[in-house]
Amino acid sequence: MKHRPGALSVLMAAVIGGCAHGPGAGVWVGTEIQIPEPIEISAGSARAWFQGGRQVSGVDRFEPYCELEIDTVSESPQWSSTGNFRVIGERYSLLRDPITRIPTFITGFNCSDPLFQESIWRLDGTAGSNLHSLRCVVAYFDCRIGPPVTLPQAQAVVGPRIRLFDGPGSARSLGSATDPRSDRSGRD
Repeated sequence: MKHRPGALSVLMAAVIGGCAHGPGAGVWVGTEIQIPEPIEISAGSARAWFQGGRQVSGVDRFEPYCELEIDTVSESPQWSSTGNFRVIGERYSLLRDPITRIPTFITGFNCSDPLFQESIWRLDGTAGSNLHSLRCVVAYFDCRIGPPVTLPQAQAVVGPRIRLFDGPGSARSLGSATDPRSDRSGRD
């Protein structure tokens, strides 16, 4: 397996720094997520997928996407809770595959393989809420690894069905954003 030294250093820094609190740790804690209208969760799933600013039935894993997760899977369609929810925990990981969620430090990687930056934000369990978390994933290529998704980037991915606010009680929604892959500050 061929490794490029710069990319390996970035990967090792993420592993040594702890995947649970990687780059950007603490950025999302306290952020508010507003869900003004119920979001449908398909039968047999606990997730709704968002890509390109809209809810989708499946994702292209090589383009940035987010998943809103609720607490239960049901044989019939379900609806998410509505209201304002606070991010109470966050986790960042570099993955070999976003579906199996196998970390890169277990399997290693090759510069011809994509790496996936996963960001998970756990939501508060407001009484009666069925929401669990919001997870966003960005694919990186050619050993170029960027930082976790920022709030404006996540807003661009989820679109208007979910609104992200930059702190408790803030009336300021996050608007313009860029593709998360355009910030390559972690490049080798």
